[in-house]
Amino acid sequence: MPNVINFLFIFKYLLSNFQTIFSIKFNYMKLVLHIYFIRLIILSRTHSRSLPLSYNSFIPHPLIIFFIDNDYRY
Repeated sequence: MPNVINFLFIFKYLLSNFQTIFSIKFNYMKLVLHIYFIRLIILSRTHSRSLPLSYNSFIPHPLIIFFIDNDYRY
């Protein structure tokens, strides 16, 4: 019986460590994704003139139309 209890404690310890390792791994992957997208935005603004970007924002021109209110009939 003590062997079973020891095994359970060891199993619980290993399981908690695996959860910690996986959570660190997933947080790292999220960080890498954020860095990738930020880098992509910066590169697209500085090295490419093919994207129709506004000089005042990160939003492409076709999407700006949805945010500009041209209806003044209030």
